[in-house]
Order: sequence, then structure tokens, then C-alpha cells
Amino acid sequence: MPSLSASRVALPLTPSGVGAIANTTAMAAVYDAALVQQVQAYIDDRSKGPITRFKEICVVLAEAKVSYTLPGVKATKILPHPLNRGGLGINPYDVHRNGKRLKTVGGDRRQLHGAFAFEFAPHGSSMREAQITFNAKIIDNADGLLAPITGEERFLSVGCGHTAAFCRAALHGCVTSEPELADNSNHIDIVKLVVDKEIAGMLHEGWSWTISPHACDTT
Repeated sequence: MPSLSASRVALPLTPSGVGAIANTTAMAAVYDAALVQQVQAYIDDRSKGPITRFKEICVVLAEAKVSYTLPGVKATKILPHPLNRGGLGINPYDVHRNGKRLKTVGGDRRQLHGAFAFEFAPHGSSMREAQITFNAKIIDNADGLLAPITGEERFLSVGCGHTAAFCRAALHGCVTSEPELADNSNHIDIVKLVVDKEIAGMLHEGWSWTISPHACDTT
């Protein structure tokens, strides 16, 4: 894999939903030209599905030491990326349906292979403001099903976003649309969840995420 200190051009990588990849022209940062060409070749290869191409690009970025694995990332650090699910973000009812499924089948952090996120844009940037505004609008329209933004958030998910959002909601004590998760006041009953030690770990310890630098994000 070529060094990132060589000639530098924009790296055209943008998430568009879980595992989806779209070609773009605007880029905030620069990388080695050979690396960019390799990534672009995967983006342009329409003979493969978007999830396959996304996984291949993840391997390339990891081998180039562009992306990195961060263990123990708590859900409170995560918000959905503005291009998640083609710009729709997360569905609050799907968030709670996923929570119900998690409670029913049990937790296993080793199965969260799709946990991929981008770093937030820098403080003070218009891009960061847009990222926060996007999420604030979804939360405001969620009828209390999603946890509020706290300022603790550092990453924008393009995988495992609904799982992270449910963990956020559970920790915040949000109302729930799923009776199986509810206490007497129709809020998530976290006691029902933490009897599963693995779910308790997801809530209080987090899990491993693959993180791509803000420089690879174009939104």
C-alpha cells in the first residue's frame, strides 16, 4: 500500500446508507494518488453490490492505516451519518423494533461487524453544524423515542446506527413504541435489558467500531 506522504489528491469516499458507496467530487482532505485511484476503482466497479464494494474499501483503508479500530465506543458517542439510508437517517420505530429483537434473541457484541463510523467534522465548521442539525431534526420529530444530543457525540455511523440509537434511548430512558420494553410509564425499562450481561455491556461499555477520519467524508 503506498505511503500517504506521497503526491496528494482528494479521496472520493462517501457513505450513503449502511454499506452503500457513492461517487462524489467534493472532498475536504487529501491522500496519496495511488490510494485514491484504488478506492475509486472499487467505487466505480458496478459489477459488485454496494456492500461488497464498501467492505473492500474498508480493507484498503485499514491496510493504508487511514481507518482505525476503536474498542469500547459507547453509544453516547454515536449519531447517524446524514447520508445513512440515502439521507433518511434512522427510523425511530425501527430503532425500538431492533431493541425488542435484541432483548428477544440476546446481545453479542462480536456480531456487530458492521459498526463503521466517520469522525465528526471539526468544531466551528459549517459541515459539523449541518451534521448536528440533521440529527436534531430527526430527534425532534421522533416523539420522544430518540435520546437528545448531549455534545458528547464524536462519530457518525453508517453501520449499526439503529443499534447505537436504541442503546442511547435506553440509557436516556426514552419512551418506547414496544410494550415488551416498557415500564409502567411506557419508558424503556433498562432493568429488563441488563439481565442480559452482553446487552448490559453494550449499554455501559460500548463495543468496537471501525472509524474513518473526517478527511474521508464529503457531506
